[in-house]
Amino acid sequence: MVDWCGIRLLWSLSCSMIHNHHIIENRDGKRFRTNTTIPLSVEGHCELHKEYWEKWGFREDWLAYKSLSKQIGKDEIFFETSRIGGLNNRGIKKSEEHRRKLSEANKGMWTGPHSEERKRKISEAMKGNKSSKNHSSSEYKKTQSEAMKKAWKKRKNKVTN
Repeated sequence: MVDWCGIRLLWSLSCSMIHNHHIIENRDGKRFRTNTTIPLSVEGHCELHKEYWEKWGFREDWLAYKSLSKQIGKDEIFFETSRIGGLNNRGIKKSEEHRRKLSEANKGMWTGPHSEERKRKISEAMKGNKSSKNHSSSEYKKTQSEAMKKAWKKRKNKVTN
């Protein structure tokens, strides 16, 4: 065992996989990743993030702990990293260059209301399609709405636990 800034690190020399861990500091309630790295086994790396999580409560450390210990899968990792990124950027004004890049990336994604010609082509393409014939019924919409509410509730419960 090694003590680093008051955090106990478990070293597993028998493990063949070594991670370079960036030391994390809590600066006035904000998570700060330093340039200082230490070599750790996967188990030690996992344990360190668990201790960070328990000590400071940063979601990034919870995610690292859960993913390194294989308690969550790739889908949850992707969802959580996207969520954390969005939360970290909330309220931050985007630079002119950032807005320009977003605009470029989104070109062609949304072109506004469909023209009459486009609507006609969509209608022609859908003729004979049996899989969506009841999609406009109020019963189908209600069933779908309930299914989505249930799915999002389940997903939200997974994230908060």
